[in-house]
Amino acid sequence: MGNSFEGAQSYVWRIFLQILIQFKPNIVNKFQGEIISFMKNHVRDSRAFLNLLWSIGQSSKADPGPALKIWILCVLPFSEQKNVSVEAKAYVVKRLRKLVVEARQSEKTFFDLLDAEEFVKLQKIVLEENPMQDIYSELKPLFFGSLPTKRYRTYFSAIFGNLKEAKAIRREEILHCLVDCLKKDDRCFKLWTGMH
Repeated sequence: MGNSFEGAQSYVWRIFLQILIQFKPNIVNKFQGEIISFMKNHVRDSRAFLNLLWSIGQSSKADPGPALKIWILCVLPFSEQKNVSVEAKAYVVKRLRKLVVEARQSEKTFFDLLDAEEFVKLQKIVLEENPMQDIYSELKPLFFGSLPTKRYRTYFSAIFGNLKEAKAIRREEILHCLVDCLKKDDRCFKLWTGMH
């Protein structure tokens, strides 16, 4: 697939990947490593890179979750590299906003999409590395606002562990999340006292 985004073959691969991701959306998450490697090899070719991003960003309207996850954990942080074109960076943000809208309009729940460590990574990406507080305010309810009660204790431990290293803006958000955990799961108080 290394040269598949060159010339006329580009359109064939775009159609193929779109169909594949529409009907097998979890395949994107299964091959995260290969996708990141492919992105690295094509980052200097703006057209090929945008074609790849477009393909990865396709998702089923009924289930935008897999595309949203790969966009947050792989595409968004990768797009901040110096040799990524301005056009590609703009597309990454635009597509993320659209995926968020699709997720909010769907009838699915997304608390299982990211685990606690991945949620912490999301906070770091959108609050420190690529500041997009408006997008974070829309993403947070999808992954953190609808957790089953017992899941908050897992998030409490992961989030608390990042408090010291976080910059000011993320530290403030971490404190808000910790308070939410304490309010919604009594077990978090025991975890808190055990950490001091």
